[in-house]
Amino acid sequence: MIATATSPEREALLALLRPLVLEIVKESRETLELLRITKGWTQQRLSMESGVCPRTISRIESGKGKANPATIVALARALGADYGRVAAACVRR
Repeated sequence: MIATATSPEREALLALLRPLVLEIVKESRETLELLRITKGWTQQRLSMESGVCPRTISRIESGKGKANPATIVALARALGADYGRVAAACVRR
């Protein structure tokens, strides 16, 4: 339907769909919390394994804080995950 719509119709449809699509994408993305839970770990356990402060982990998971490169390396090593995967997961909330 979008492909055959005229330009104004297409723009109107896209404007309606964009928030829904963004929400679906946001929900389907891997997060640090998901990586941690997949291991069956609490924030405290991830903290002990990585050496990263539990408060920092909490702030990253809640989207209230950002992870610096050294933190991402520590989390990746502890989780046994690729640096890029953890870096991407740390910015998704």
